[in-house]
Amino acid sequence: MNTQTSPFKFLDSYEQKDVDIFFGRETETEALYDALSGVKHLLVYGPSGAGKTSLIECGLRNQFSDADWYALSIRRGKDMISSTFARINEALAEKVAINPQTGRPKDDSIGFGQAIERLFNERFQPVYLLFDQFEEVLISGNEEEKKDFFMRLNKLIRYKVPCRVILIMREEFIGHLSEFEPLCPTIFQHRFRLEKMTRSKVQNVIESILDAPYYEQFFEVDEPEKQGKRISKKCNILH
Repeated sequence: MNTQTSPFKFLDSYEQKDVDIFFGRETETEALYDALSGVKHLLVYGPSGAGKTSLIECGLRNQFSDADWYALSIRRGKDMISSTFARINEALAEKVAINPQTGRPKDDSIGFGQAIERLFNERFQPVYLLFDQFEEVLISGNEEEKKDFFMRLNKLIRYKVPCRVILIMREEFIGHLSEFEPLCPTIFQHRFRLEKMTRSKVQNVIESILDAPYYEQFFEVDEPEKQGKRISKKCNILH
């Protein structure tokens, strides 16, 4: 079975449409949903490979109805501020005028909050900004970009518009946020840690995959529980 025809995700993250084959994170999905209750921003972190993006894009997205939220996933690209405005503009019918040289609004009075307010007024849905792989800002951003972003973030989470922010990052970079705590004092206030799966949970996931109706079109497996144990032993799963 080659990767071009394989039905498995491999290193790709699970998406909202993959809910029927997303196994093993039910408890964490509910806990994350609860952690968002009553907060304007949440720091989601964990070790590399724990499945943070999948938990957000598949687990969390399927907890909300379309009326409950309008979520925009954002990656840094070349610059986090310009990428944020560009992503918001993609969703807006009436666009914010952007300076092509800076990637910022031509009107300096328009910050994240004002742009989100426009989006809310068009859609009448609470807006969620999902900053995936947020460590990219800390690794690749220059000082001006980082300071500018955290000041804008601080203003956004205090703004009146219904908007929540989720920062998703690898835990080994969390310490680097301390430098910007004076610019955004509540950055560490609300946190959610995602741990890697235990060996028993991974085995249960393998068994669920082998027994899932979706995969019947690709293969048939007798005794999924027995085969799951054999596969986990073969893979030498140590967690």
